[in-house]
Amino acid sequence: MSGEAMLEVGIRTDEDCRIAILTVAAELDVATSPLLCSAVDKALVYASLQLLILDLSGLLFIDAAGLGALVRARVRAHEQAASLLLVGASPRVLRLLRITRLIGSFPICATLADVGGAIHDAAIPGADSDLFTV
Repeated sequence: MSGEAMLEVGIRTDEDCRIAILTVAAELDVATSPLLCSAVDKALVYASLQLLILDLSGLLFIDAAGLGALVRARVRAHEQAASLLLVGASPRVLRLLRITRLIGSFPICATLADVGGAIHDAAIPGADSDLFTV
């Protein structure tokens, strides 16, 4: 969108590495979708991972390549016997999922708090944090 590749992805895990939250911010497009795919692969290296949460509340723009990255994340999570959950999807992202008939392919929660207080609380204190901007 801006001509310059820009994506922020933060990775946090709970103490037992059963839950990972990837916070996705800025633009998810043809230039940045490989960065999300890489972050998903990084999060899935934890053998005990059961739930991968993509927090999209900071996502400003998504194109077809970005949508493809979300689908790839779902497939990769499934291959590793983990569940994938989208959180904080904007009306624009939800509309894109509806138009492409993928809305039923992703469990979606409005906020991290909606996922469950226990999951939200466990995922933040003492979490490993790795934030990078490209």
